[in-house]
Amino acid sequence: MSRRFSSLHGGTLESVAVLLLSLAAVAGCDPCRQSCAFEGLCEEVDGSCVATSEEQCSASRWCKRYGRCTLDNKNHTCTVGSDADCRAAIECIDDGRCKFRRDPWSESCVAASKTDCEKSNNCLAKSRCRLEGNACVQ
Repeated sequence: MSRRFSSLHGGTLESVAVLLLSLAAVAGCDPCRQSCAFEGLCEEVDGSCVATSEEQCSASRWCKRYGRCTLDNKNHTCTVGSDADCRAAIECIDDGRCKFRRDPWSESCVAASKTDCEKSNNCLAKSRCRLEGNACVQ
């Protein structure tokens, strides 16, 4: 740190942080911009980015890719909430993961039928047409 900066601003790490946050605010930087686009976590609450509406979730890339289109009000995140979420997701189209599954740890889209596997892009492209467990395989 330069001597000039130290004498002008007290030279503390706190001063640097305040300065950087001020510059970010002036420049229009949004600390949640990236997490909003990818995960639907668009609102800053107590220093964390969280989801606060279904619209934020449904506009996210994770909704389109993984079916995480439903707001989880308890955890303030976007999650898979239904078969419809899964059927609209790229995972369904590409990998046959078209069925909603909730287990004790999470919610996800899984392959649940031979038909879903056979209709998937990866059946044609990678011969993953057979259902094994919750996945389409060769």
